[in-house]
Amino acid sequence: MKKYIMSVALILILNGCGEDGGGDSSVDITEYLPSDSFEKVYTDVSKSNGEFKDKTYMENILVEPNMIKIKREDVLKSIITISSDDVKFLSVNELNSSNSYKRNIYIGDKVSNYIAVDERKKLTIDSQIIGEKHTKVIESCVFENKLNIYTFDYSPHKNRTISYKYENHDGRHDILKLKCTSIETVNTLIYSEYNNTVTKDNISYKYLQKGLGVIATVDNDCIVDIKGNIVDDKVNKEQCIGEQYHHILYHTEY
Repeated sequence: MKKYIMSVALILILNGCGEDGGGDSSVDITEYLPSDSFEKVYTDVSKSNGEFKDKTYMENILVEPNMIKIKREDVLKSIITISSDDVKFLSVNELNSSNSYKRNIYIGDKVSNYIAVDERKKLTIDSQIIGEKHTKVIESCVFENKLNIYTFDYSPHKNRTISYKYENHDGRHDILKLKCTSIETVNTLIYSEYNNTVTKDNISYKYLQKGLGVIATVDNDCIVDIKGNIVDDKVNKEQCIGEQYHHILYHTEY
């Protein structure tokens, strides 16, 4: 098993450069999943409510015929199942959520659309039920582009900038860029008083490198209401009044 320990940047600014993925040519997304069993090291960096966090963790990838199992600290976290038409991703947790991606895709295609969260919760004061809260999150991802290079730049200090680069070093490790939009709708019903619905749009990006799987997940949030922590990534940047982000980066071998 390989172990990759190259240092990875924490991200504050990120840039990507690439080329169109071939016009009318389709891409088989299974080629952008891990092709061999190995260990992947990631850095997870986030900022929320003014608090900055970063950590490093390792995933153990086990590739079997038509199936990939991913463990973290010897605990099974996800199972990827491959069929002739699609690829199913099962997150192994208390909810066991799952979604599927189309297998053969073109630039501009919607590759996935699924309900990520659908839950109802009773609202109480002491032991009295006063209403309910219904939260629903629908996420969809679009194949936006195919890249040869994806570069991260960040500044941990005012006078220091660090660059980190993923690249198609040998012509056989290009990168897929997926744009994922999740729409969260929270419907709060207080019995006999009012019904309040809040909708939040969040846009993130996933990068998959051929033969390696996910190399980066990038989520920069535009906060439009700090008090309610309301995110709306579809508004103009001038309307953002708070900084929040969550990025997960693979320690590349290239």
